[in-house]
Amino acid sequence: LTQAQTVKYLGLHVDAELQMHKHHQVVRERFHKRLGLLHVLAGTQWGCHSETLRITYQAYVAPVLLYALGVYGPLLTAARTADLERDVNTAARIITGIYARSVCIKTLRWEAQIHGVRAQISYWASVLHEKYKRLPDMRPARDTPGYNLHLRTLSDIPPVDRYARQRAPL
Repeated sequence: LTQAQTVKYLGLHVDAELQMHKHHQVVRERFHKRLGLLHVLAGTQWGCHSETLRITYQAYVAPVLLYALGVYGPLLTAARTADLERDVNTAARIITGIYARSVCIKTLRWEAQIHGVRAQISYWASVLHEKYKRLPDMRPARDTPGYNLHLRTLSDIPPVDRYARQRAPL
């Protein structure tokens, strides 16, 4: 038998050091493929309306990034998180049609009505943390060491629109 460097479990590529390098690569590859479709839909001559692009992003592109983000997101290094932030910013530029680099990132995300990766990691990790806290006392997952992080809740994240508090972020 040979020892594998990574194991794919429930769609997550987990390595022995919990660095999530392979999973990060896979997520970025899939995200870029789907982002290409969004770019084609935006077009230069006939492109879709920005609302259609935003809905397409929410329904087709973002789920690749958001799947199990609360689990592997806190394990990502700052550089890998910054890579994902750049990818989300690219999506926001495609949605809004604002390609100028001089535009403030917060303004760009507000216009596209999407949240950044760090906010998403914080939100989904806190959701998982709250679920773990509510497990019965006899469940071993309830007392997972190191999972009691200082996490923000959705109320700490500035809302993108007035309905942001009624539904989960992108």
